[in-house]
Amino acid sequence: MSTPDYSKTPTIAVYDNRHLAVRTLEWCRHPDTPQTTEIRPTRCQYDARGFLSHSADPRLAATGLNNFACDYDLGGKALRTCSADAGTSLTLSDAAGRAVLGMSCLVETASGSMDMSRAVTTRRQYEGSSLPGRLLSIAEQVSGKPERVTERLLWSESGAEAGANNLAGACIRHYDPSGCVETGSIALSGLALSVTRWLMKDDEVEADWQGDDRREWDAQLDGVAYATLSQGDAAGRVVGITDAVGNRQRAALDIAGMPTGRWLTVNGEEQVIVRSTTRSAAGQVLLEEHGNGVVVSREYEPQTQRLDRIKTERPAGHPQGAGVLQDLRYEYDPVGNVKCVRNDAEETRFWRNQQVEPENQYGYDSLYQLVSASGREKVNLGQ
Repeated sequence: MSTPDYSKTPTIAVYDNRHLAVRTLEWCRHPDTPQTTEIRPTRCQYDARGFLSHSADPRLAATGLNNFACDYDLGGKALRTCSADAGTSLTLSDAAGRAVLGMSCLVETASGSMDMSRAVTTRRQYEGSSLPGRLLSIAEQVSGKPERVTERLLWSESGAEAGANNLAGACIRHYDPSGCVETGSIALSGLALSVTRWLMKDDEVEADWQGDDRREWDAQLDGVAYATLSQGDAAGRVVGITDAVGNRQRAALDIAGMPTGRWLTVNGEEQVIVRSTTRSAAGQVLLEEHGNGVVVSREYEPQTQRLDRIKTERPAGHPQGAGVLQDLRYEYDPVGNVKCVRNDAEETRFWRNQQVEPENQYGYDSLYQLVSASGREKVNLGQ
C-alpha cells in the first residue's frame, strides 16, 4: 500500500491578543486526488469575557453562517444556545447555578420569530434553602401536551438504619421513565452493594410521577423486584456481582487492581471464563487463558506501545486439538492510525483470476479522516 504525499498540508491557527483562536485553516488533500488541495477554514468569535459566542466550521464558514452561537449569564453558564443541527435551546439557572428551567427544540424562522411547535420544556425542582439543595424532581412538557413528572428522587435522612447501611444523605429511591431503582446499602468506598429495580406495570404507558403520595407512584410499578448484589474490595473495585436471577460473577484482582481471572456461576455451577492473565509492567495484557482452554496472546511495538499482534490459538493438549484460530497483525501510520490489519491464520485465496489477501486496508486524507476501507468477505453459500 503506497503512502500518499501529504506534504505542504499544514494547519494554521490565528490568535487574538487574548490568545484565543479566532481562525483555523486546515489543508485537506484526498489520496485519490493528490493534485487538489482544499483549504477548510474554521472561525470563532468571543465575547468581552472570553466565552465562545459564535463558531462556524468548514461546512458553513464560506457562507457566512454560524454552526453555533451562545449567550451566557452573569455566572458564565450557557443561557441561550443556537445550533445549526439541534436548533435553539434555553437554560435558566438559579442563584446557586443549578439548572431550573430549560427549553429545547426551538426553531428560529426566516422572519426572526421562534417556532415553538416542537418545543420541550424541562423543569427541575430542588430542596429548600434549609437543606443541601439536592434535586427532587424533573418534569417535562412537550408543546401541546400536559406536563409529566418523569423523575423523582428520594433522599435518605440520618438515623440508625440509614447509618447501618451507610445511606445517610444518599439517594435511596429514584423513580425514572423505566420504573424505580432503590439503593439498599452502600459501601464506605461509595460502591452500591444492594440495588433493586422495579419496572413499569404497563410498558406502553409513559411514566408520570405526579403528586406527593408514594403509594400512587408504587401503584404504577410491577410487583416483581429485580435485586442486584455487589461485592467490592477496600478500594471500591467490584469483585463480585449477583444478578436478579441468581447468576453470580466474581473476579480476582492483582496487587495493582487489574483483573487476573473471572468466573461465572449459572444454575449453581461455576464456570471459568478467564483462567489467568499476564500483564506487562505498563499494565498491558500479554497473555490471557480462557476457561475453554483457548489462549490469547498480545504483542506491542516497543517504541510506541501500540498493539502489534493478537494471536488466538488452541495450545497443544487441547481436547479439540492444537491450532491457530486467529492471528491479527496491525500496521500504523506515523500518527497512530491503523493502516492495515492482516490475519495470518487465513490463507490467500484466488477467485475469478484475483488474488485476495486476508487483510483489511484503510486510507486517510491529510486531516487523518478515514476515506477508504477495503478487505475481503466470505460469502455464506448456504443462504
